[in-house]
Amino acid sequence: MKSLLGFFLFCFFFASFGAAQTVFDHFTGTSLNKKLWWPYGEVSARSFGKSQMKMSLSSNQKSGMISMEAMKGDFDFVLDFSQFSAPGSNNLDAEFELSVMNAEGPIGVENHLGVSIEGAGRGIQFSTYSEQAGKFQGFAKRATTATAGELRIRRYTLQSKVWIAALVRPRGQKSWTVLRTWPNWFPNLVYIKIQASTAKTNSLSVQSDKLSYFVATRVASPMNYGRSCHSLSSRAYGIPSLGNSNYGILVWGGKKLGLTPLLTLLGLKKLGVDLSALGAPGCFLYASPDLILLLPSLDKMGWGFAKLPIPNTPSLRGLRIYHQQLVISLQNRLQLLFSNGVETILR
Repeated sequence: MKSLLGFFLFCFFFASFGAAQTVFDHFTGTSLNKKLWWPYGEVSARSFGKSQMKMSLSSNQKSGMISMEAMKGDFDFVLDFSQFSAPGSNNLDAEFELSVMNAEGPIGVENHLGVSIEGAGRGIQFSTYSEQAGKFQGFAKRATTATAGELRIRRYTLQSKVWIAALVRPRGQKSWTVLRTWPNWFPNLVYIKIQASTAKTNSLSVQSDKLSYFVATRVASPMNYGRSCHSLSSRAYGIPSLGNSNYGILVWGGKKLGLTPLLTLLGLKKLGVDLSALGAPGCFLYASPDLILLLPSLDKMGWGFAKLPIPNTPSLRGLRIYHQQLVISLQNRLQLLFSNGVETILR
């Protein structure tokens, strides 16, 4: 019976990819479209030129981006890669990864599934792994000589059951290789994440030309506006629906801002006040400081999370709230650094 089900799954993979694929982001223009993506990380070089993304990482670096819009329902994401090389790998991995993560649920215990191309002391390999509520759910690896190809993750319904699959295809190969399938455990909403990372003895160079997708519905998330100063950036985590106790703001400041105190401004007015005259050149106040919250410090890697649970109060529906994050720093005379703003409409 299991072998028969496996046969049906195999046939379903290759028959169903005829569904129309749409280019989600072609990396067009001279910079990343921040209405679609939230970039983070520290790298030697990163560029998002016309129809092309390039990353060059030296030892112990990480760079990535997360979609600003959540995807609802079944999905099919395909990311290409070319010119993948990871010189200096010595039993420690350097990887380029496509993954999906839940857009609902508490931060830190996410559902996460990734598929990647890796360079290591043992050569190049494709790899996939998954976590459910922060707990490891399994992995698969396959050796390859490919330095160009595609990574793919899809969720689909077959015989009234929902599945998730990780697939890879080296350039020049017609059929997809299924690394692993899992019964679905994702919530209804997910984000896309693209990430490159290296360990201490690695370096990595990679290029991508296109991310394609097929998905039932794109769900607009809170939008970023303005610009950050000194690389302190923020984005919403989750959908601001009434009663969502896990909603909040994800903050990235980089290792130089690790362990610094974090504050959050909440306001009902959208601002754009230049703070240069107050001793913070390049920084702007984007939200009226109607409420100021002191939150746990950024961690040692420069990540932080401002949890902002939303009460289940119908009268709040449609309310616009503006957020901005601050950290205490000696990098300017005001001794404060400011992130971009985030505009939220309660739903």
